Parts: sequence; structure tokens; C-alpha cells
Amino acid sequence: MGNDLADRIDRLDDFKVVRLYKQFTEELMKGLSISKEEAIEGISPEIRGIPGFSRIENLSEEDAAKKLQAADMVAIARASLNGWAQNEALAPSLERGLDTYKDDRGAVGVVLAAGAVATALLITATTAAEGELFGVRFKKNTASVAMVKAIIEPIANALAKLTGAS
Repeated sequence: MGNDLADRIDRLDDFKVVRLYKQFTEELMKGLSISKEEAIEGISPEIRGIPGFSRIENLSEEDAAKKLQAADMVAIARASLNGWAQNEALAPSLERGLDTYKDDRGAVGVVLAAGAVATALLITATTAAEGELFGVRFKKNTASVAMVKAIIEPIANALAKLTGAS
């Protein structure tokens, strides 16, 4: 499933990939049956040690409210969606989301706040998430260090630009 799904995601234009990412992360937050704090507790030391992770985990409320630049939104959306496509717990929900995705906004822009992106990454990084996405139940009990590392890089880079940190 992962490669076919990743190919479908790769064929989406930048506008669609950001809107699909936003729709998926909104559904993820809505369908999660654990708290953000519980998810954070399920993050392994190996993932916490990935460069840039602490910047995401310790994002201030002020920085969380900042809007990401368009190029950063696209990079984050593509990396995240492709990572999720490889995750056996999230891929079926992502595929359902892509199957039912309706792009009725045309070229209307989407704005992503740093905090929403950071929270989605924390959920991705946990080994303790369950819920329902697009009508598909999921229970996530693994978090690949390689997948999380691939997703963290564009997020950490975007946050560094927003916060002025190097």
C-alpha cells in the first residue's frame, strides 16, 4: 500500500498536497482517543534524540501561533504525507482520506500554523495513539525513527526561520 499511496501523493500539486495535509491533520486531532500529553509520553528516547525534535516539543505558545511560509508548508506536507503512507497504522486512513478528498477550493490558499504542524508531528512520533480517521479505526504502536526523522527535518527548518533560531 505504501508505495502506491506515496505515488498518488507525489502526483498532487502543491496546493492539493497542503490542503490534504491540513484535512488529514484536522481529522487526526478530531479522531484521536488519547490526549496530547499521553501521546507525548509514548515518544521513545531514540526519537527524542533526533536533531530538531526538542525545538518541536518545546515550541512556545507565541511561536505556535505563527504562520508558516508557503514553501515550508509544501515541504512539511509532502514529507509528512509520504511518511504516513509508509506507516501501517496510518496508511489505510490516509488512503481513505485521499479517496474521499474533494478539492472544491481551487487555488484558495491554506494557512498552517506552526503549532498545528508540531502537534501532528508529536502524534506521528508516539507509539501510543489510537482513534478513527475518515471512518477507519487505527491503533498506532510503532514509530519509525527514519520516518520521524524525514518529517522532522522540514518542520525544524521552518521553525528555525520563524523563531530566528539556528
